[in-house]
Amino acid sequence: MFDPKKPTVLLLGRWQPWHDGHLALFQRAIAKTGQVIIQVRDVKDSSGGEGQDDNPFSFEEISNDIENKLLSEGYSLNKDYIVQL
Repeated sequence: MFDPKKPTVLLLGRWQPWHDGHLALFQRAIAKTGQVIIQVRDVKDSSGGEGQDDNPFSFEEISNDIENKLLSEGYSLNKDYIVQL
């Protein structure tokens, strides 16, 4: 069970989308403390400028993507990590 009183690494990002580099960062973080909080900046529909569509995913889409990819790597939501807005 995720324990909010234990040392925890906080990862904050857009995660648009979650990729292998993010996974490597997560694996380094969890190796340090055994649990991670992944915070998602909800930036859907914000952009770097006219004609840019660099934030196409909502918080729900990103959190589902993170959960599915980490589950496939053997990590458990609410045990090894939590995802927050």
